[in-house]
Amino acid sequence: MSFTPLVRVKNFTVANLKEFLDLYPDLLSDISWENAANLLEDIKPRYKRSYYQLACQMGLEDRSNLQKFQYHKYLQMFSDEDLRKYMEFWFKIYYAPNPYVKQSDQSDPPVLLFCTFAEKLLQTTSLEIDFNKTHEIICGEGGSLDIEFNCFRNYGTPIKCKTSDNKNILYISESDREKLRMLVEFIKKEFPVKNHNDLKAFYDRFSYKNYIKFWKIEDEHYDEGGEWVIQQRIDSYMRTDYREKGGENVILYGVPGSGKSYKIKMEYCKDPHYMERIVFHPDYTYSDFIGQILPKVENEKVRYEFIPGPFTKIMAKAWNDPAHKYYLVIEELNRGNAPAIFGDIFQLLDRNPDGWGTYSIYNADMSHVIFPQEEEISIKIPSNLSIIATMNTSDQNVFTLDNAFQRRWKMRLIHNSFKKNGQEQHDLHLDHKIAGTEISWGTFAELINSQIAKTGKESLGAEDKRLGVFFVRNEELNDREAFAEKVLKYLWDDAFKMNREEVFRDEYNSFEDVVDAFLCEDDSADPLQRVLTMNIYSGMDPKQNL
Repeated sequence: MSFTPLVRVKNFTVANLKEFLDLYPDLLSDISWENAANLLEDIKPRYKRSYYQLACQMGLEDRSNLQKFQYHKYLQMFSDEDLRKYMEFWFKIYYAPNPYVKQSDQSDPPVLLFCTFAEKLLQTTSLEIDFNKTHEIICGEGGSLDIEFNCFRNYGTPIKCKTSDNKNILYISESDREKLRMLVEFIKKEFPVKNHNDLKAFYDRFSYKNYIKFWKIEDEHYDEGGEWVIQQRIDSYMRTDYREKGGENVILYGVPGSGKSYKIKMEYCKDPHYMERIVFHPDYTYSDFIGQILPKVENEKVRYEFIPGPFTKIMAKAWNDPAHKYYLVIEELNRGNAPAIFGDIFQLLDRNPDGWGTYSIYNADMSHVIFPQEEEISIKIPSNLSIIATMNTSDQNVFTLDNAFQRRWKMRLIHNSFKKNGQEQHDLHLDHKIAGTEISWGTFAELINSQIAKTGKESLGAEDKRLGVFFVRNEELNDREAFAEKVLKYLWDDAFKMNREEVFRDEYNSFEDVVDAFLCEDDSADPLQRVLTMNIYSGMDPKQNL
């Protein structure tokens, strides 16, 4: 058996799907196939020759009757989140080879792609499989492996993807084993592949009738023209049982530049689609956070509309897309009055072991954004939404966090480690030489931090005065002037403001003098040697870094 099981023209994304839906004006709803094809060619040249495969395989068009053009109009009523759900539905019930792909051997049995891979995965003791090898066993050689793997990555929940030792791996957690088994059982029972060479049967597979069966959407009905009308009321299956779990509230804290934001990117979320990122500051308010009613002018008339803030936006995304995890990232949590900014949302922060909010609140404005088709209902944080915040440890904080607020968060210290830890970016950064010197950033910062700790024992804010591992970027280390303005200025104006003699040579009475000496084009001495005390400079021992 050998076939191309998935679309090849473009990757399977919301943007690409919307591009194709934009090709279908209302006049295409009831005309001959020949006329429709000519019209589409005018809109999208070469569509008939190359793009048809994508359209057919995504179930957009019915090509079983060339006398009449048909397509799924319900997709044009979908929001972006609805379209993402459609793509998950499409991927999980897609079978290959489909009738639009010519086969050398028409006897090839149909393969329900997602279920077949899932069954292979469930049969293992390790709960992981080599994707490429498994694909070859199931589908034979060839095929759009990169697209197929990305489909699993984006739409194959609860199956997860990773790359290890240059291998693409599909895996699940032990806790998801039963969820996956039940999902496979549900799909094979409700969406069996019948008449797999029948074009109309393939097209009907992606109808709204099957869409609502897959997601268990209630209150569907036909309009007079026979088109399915979308009702967005979703039962408890959609909202609870088939929802990602593990949502949490986490505060990452540490000295400035210790890598808190980098930790979020590497361990939590790097895809902006699944996150909202904000920065708290003294003027940030509850209305900024939740949303507010603002005037809007339309047709020379003023009306007032609730404009959702980042918290409401991410809540709506998480609630309406249960198959993915979402993140609200709050930078500098303690630079705003966090308890006041959260307001009545404060009580939502308590969670049960699965990540669901323990308590709910009534907020009409938020409710209408999150559940636009529902009556006003109570709101709580779903299990697939995490709130990740960062803050510095102590110094320069505008507001403190009271115990009642803090106890609703997991506190996670980001260590400001200057030891080699095997992480390439971290270790290379430590070894990076300061411009014009033979001293590495790691050696410099570690000794300065030691001096800060020594001279600042009596100061409550001494801990936050330390230089973070990523206090400066590599490009700033390469630029002597940038290093002076960022690092040396910080040491002069802040870290050693009251005891500059601990670090800087006695002959300098102003920071301007320090900069002039550091930038002096005298190759006979290390620039740092010209501005630092002999005790500090000799402690760095540049020879050890050669």
